[in-house]
Amino acid sequence: MHVYPPLTGRFARLAELLPGRFEDELVISLTSFDPEKSPEYEAISYAWGQPVYTKPVRIGDSSEDIIMVTENLDSVLRHLRYIDRSRTLWVDSICINQSNDVEKGAQVSMMGEIYRKAKRVVVFLGAEENNSSRAMKKIEDMGSQVEIDQGVFNLRPSEGARDRTI
Repeated sequence: MHVYPPLTGRFARLAELLPGRFEDELVISLTSFDPEKSPEYEAISYAWGQPVYTKPVRIGDSSEDIIMVTENLDSVLRHLRYIDRSRTLWVDSICINQSNDVEKGAQVSMMGEIYRKAKRVVVFLGAEENNSSRAMKKIEDMGSQVEIDQGVFNLRPSEGARDRTI
């Protein structure tokens, strides 16, 4: 069982997902960071699923330092893990001590900032099933029809858009 060191001030945690094949044991290291001076990381958004924590994630080198996660999070981490290099992630259910209500309250109030400062937000909808690749191709096609100006949150047709009436 993992014992989280307390966070001080407005610090948060990041998880470094160590490399491995899909079927390998999941191993991470946890570090704290100041969101004002944060390193590059990706924030993960996913459906927690059933609150049944049956899948182990090892922390560092100790075989006894374990966090139990849901089946959905286990799947997310396996699908996002690189084979050849680490990946720095912010994952709410790992980076926030879920058994400490005071920490949870403080961290939840920082989540908007944590997502905004991420290099990228990865939304994991789950593994492909029931021909879901068709829906993903349609979403990709729709996304290719527009350009977004993040500075002013302006949406306009892309150069090659079939319908320019947006």
